[in-house]
Amino acid sequence: MGRTDQREFRHNKSNVAERQADKRKFPSGNESLYSGCVNHLRSLIGDMALSDWRTNVARRRRTGAGDPNNWAGYLAIPVVLVFVLVVYGFAIWQSGGKRDVFVVNGTTSPYTVVIDGTELMVPARSYSKHTLAEGDYELTIKEYPEVPPVQAAVRTGMFSRPFVSPTIVVNPDQSAIIEFEKIWYGENVNTLPEGEWEISAGKAVHVFTGVDFEFQDFPNQITMEGSKTSRKRVGLFDGEDVGQQQLLVILNQILKPSEMKTFARNWATFSRDDEFAVMLWGSMASGEEFVVWAEPYLKQEPINVDLHRTYQSLCESARPDHDLVGEYRTLLNANPDSPELTYLLGRVVEDFDESVRLFEKAVNAQPPSAHAANALAFAYLSVGEFDKAVAPANQAIQLQPDSLTFDMNYYDVMLASGHVGNALNRIRVRREEQGADYILLDQEVDLLLASENLQQVLPTIERMVQEVQVEAPNLATSLKTSWLAKLSYAQGNLDEYANNLEGESFDAAFVKKNYTEAARILRRSEKVDEMRGQSGNTRMASTHLLLYIAMTKAGDTDGAKEQLDMGIELLGSGSREERLLASAFGPSGKSDPTNILKLALRVDDKRIYLAALATRFPQDKDQYLLLAKKLNFKKSVPYHFLNEL
Repeated sequence: MGRTDQREFRHNKSNVAERQADKRKFPSGNESLYSGCVNHLRSLIGDMALSDWRTNVARRRRTGAGDPNNWAGYLAIPVVLVFVLVVYGFAIWQSGGKRDVFVVNGTTSPYTVVIDGTELMVPARSYSKHTLAEGDYELTIKEYPEVPPVQAAVRTGMFSRPFVSPTIVVNPDQSAIIEFEKIWYGENVNTLPEGEWEISAGKAVHVFTGVDFEFQDFPNQITMEGSKTSRKRVGLFDGEDVGQQQLLVILNQILKPSEMKTFARNWATFSRDDEFAVMLWGSMASGEEFVVWAEPYLKQEPINVDLHRTYQSLCESARPDHDLVGEYRTLLNANPDSPELTYLLGRVVEDFDESVRLFEKAVNAQPPSAHAANALAFAYLSVGEFDKAVAPANQAIQLQPDSLTFDMNYYDVMLASGHVGNALNRIRVRREEQGADYILLDQEVDLLLASENLQQVLPTIERMVQEVQVEAPNLATSLKTSWLAKLSYAQGNLDEYANNLEGESFDAAFVKKNYTEAARILRRSEKVDEMRGQSGNTRMASTHLLLYIAMTKAGDTDGAKEQLDMGIELLGSGSREERLLASAFGPSGKSDPTNILKLALRVDDKRIYLAALATRFPQDKDQYLLLAKKLNFKKSVPYHFLNEL
């Protein structure tokens, strides 16, 4: 009876293995030979008669030692083992001889990938199926000779090779986002387990196991046994289904830092006209990395303004001795009628009034420069001339309605100039264009909180939560908590605001006046950024200077000095404007309101820099605080703190 049970068990296992083998894609032309070898190997291992035969051989060996008639028994075992090893080795060799791979193109243009001399055409945002022997390959993209070759290893485990059939995705541009999904089927969908979803990017080879649907959608229905079953698929993730900002948040949470950096670089390389792609790579790269990457493209026509802008900003920090002004005067002298070069020179000249003149010239050119209009609005906004900023801000979004940079500046201008309704109308149009972009939804709440009538904000928040609830109930709960906390802060209920924040929060510690704790949280956040290769950003510099103001006010001299020193260090590795501020804050620094007040800086940071200068130079306190408070029009941290200075 026991022997029968064992045979039944093994037979069932063999059936399962055979059903899996039926799904396996055998190498072309060798299906019968390959499957015959594997099945014969299974029968040898799984046949109970072999076990009995081995027992009999062992018994004869114990009782018949030295009997010349038993020589066949002694030879049988090594012969069988050799045969098994030969068959298994052949199966390993044959299964590793060829693998089906999906060569994926994550860019918006078709290209030709060269795999060890073999050319393969791959459509844009799609794939081509190809067969490769297991091994190491060098992949180049014919249309992009400047892109370094990619090394791709197509491998499976040697001993498991005959029994596995992985889905291998090769991505030469390393900018495709590969999506893996697992869903459940059943008669009662309400009782089914939750599915799984993950994405990967930023590498040349992606390997998945147990996939049922390769680069095809799930069917609505399947035939199955039992009450439920699951299926898995792999395909290209369509990033257009979510907004770019939201996609960035998702990728930043899921990818390793090295993968995120590779993805950002390659996305920018293959999409140099995409403002967001270039901005992302600029934020992930070191200044020198970006400058070296950008230099080959700077003299190409037409002028890629977004690439030049990011190059200028990072070159100022990476190569502080480089004469950017001279470089762009030379470019403009060679092409004096170029509105793009006129604008780009305006970005780097040191004199505020000359910048404004150059921006105005580029705005009035034919065709007008949208970037110059945005820069003119930004310049007027940063010096508190809000009414002058309105017209160019409107012109910028009319000339280039799909720019994220222009949108952000437009919202600030509308808030500062008292046109909140215009900003809300604009962001709602953008939300309709982008679809389920929860980042834009969050920004809309920030705009609502800038209105004078906060009593009407709560019903709108409730409606927006219900809107999210339909698609993402867990996210809706989290957003509601965050939005109600923001509303509390805007209303001046600081304790309620801090209590509503989830987890450990710098803002919560700051509004509770626990500045030592806030400093600890800030430092930990910086360490995380350093691990992700994003250290030294100016947002951290302004936050250190905010703590410098608060600790000075609280009488913590040592803590204030530490925060000031850290702020100076970060500013010192930044742009020309930031280095000027670092020099002013330094031990031998001098107050210079005439020039510092005209620095074109983000208002979120500039309001803090000016308040810190008011603390550092009490003799010029009134001048710095006057503009700092004028720029303090957003009802978010540290709005109330700055108003009380």
